[in-house]
Amino acid sequence: MKFSIDRDSFAKLLKKIDSVCTKNGSFAILANCLIEAYDQQITISGTDHTFTLRVFSKASVIEEGKVLVNAKLLSDTIQGRPSGTEVVLSSNASQLQVVCGNFKSRLLLADDMEYPQIPAYEATPSVTMNGLDLKNLIDKITFSISKDETRPDFTGAFMTIAHNGKFQLVSTDGHRLSRVESEATVKGKLASNFERGIIIMGKSLSEISKLLTDEEILLDFVKDKFVIQAESFVVYSNIIAGQFPDFSKVIPQNPPHKAVIRREDFVGLIRGAMNYTSKTSVIRLDLAPGKLAISSYNQNGEDMSDFVSCEYDGSGVSSGFNYNYISQILSVIGCDVVSLEIVDPDSPAVIRDVATDKLDYIIMPMQL
Repeated sequence: MKFSIDRDSFAKLLKKIDSVCTKNGSFAILANCLIEAYDQQITISGTDHTFTLRVFSKASVIEEGKVLVNAKLLSDTIQGRPSGTEVVLSSNASQLQVVCGNFKSRLLLADDMEYPQIPAYEATPSVTMNGLDLKNLIDKITFSISKDETRPDFTGAFMTIAHNGKFQLVSTDGHRLSRVESEATVKGKLASNFERGIIIMGKSLSEISKLLTDEEILLDFVKDKFVIQAESFVVYSNIIAGQFPDFSKVIPQNPPHKAVIRREDFVGLIRGAMNYTSKTSVIRLDLAPGKLAISSYNQNGEDMSDFVSCEYDGSGVSSGFNYNYISQILSVIGCDVVSLEIVDPDSPAVIRDVATDKLDYIIMPMQL
């Protein structure tokens, strides 16, 4: 194999792949990436067995072939070369030579017969959507994906797609729940897996978010894997076997206490309590006509209180919440005005973007 490619383009590809390849563990072969050079294009693949990424780029292919080489070592080597230069890679039976200006290096090759087989994606997907739209949805729900491996069904996000194009992502860790909704384009027959819903691994969603740009992407389900294809990459992700909880039962319907607040004011209110929360991070929110008040105290006997104006004309109500949960919601919700909706001190509360019904954040209360 032999090809030449712009250093900057190659470095970007390798950086994406290196984040996928397994650095530790018993499967040492997965620390390598597979480079294939055919038809004036290179394809670089990396996998950790549960998530596979293939990235593509044009290149000047002089001799076709493929090699398996340590992803981090190659990435670090290319990252260290000057921007704007040309890189030439060539291989023999056991080594890959990298030449860039006066720089030369030789890297040992691994046996590609031991590497997992990565099939080319050739299906015709029925679902398309904009990449940045999907990225925005993912970034709004990943913070509430659980890291508790004893509840594997909570360690991913639940995705459903309906025939009318309704696209939904939901995540929960048992203490809070995030639900976002958007529109996709459905052509032809929709995969039944999308209608029933699939649970996509949290790690996979984080990696997918890094890749997405303002371009059309194709969504599919092949055998037991969720697939996303774009012009410059294709992703295969395992899904989580399990039953996602019926989240519709958790979302309060028509809470009697609803306040409308400028998000910036709400953020300032929460930040003021940062240094005054106990080890449980509990804060107290009080709704009264025309204002939202906050109070908290810490184990040193120090306390604080503050309030901001809001649109609310109901009777008073108080409830305790985890400071971090509200702070994270306000950091990702991405709107100017939010609503805080409370049923009673012992029931879940809702934070919403008042401009849309396609974004819900549910928070369980805490004992004051």
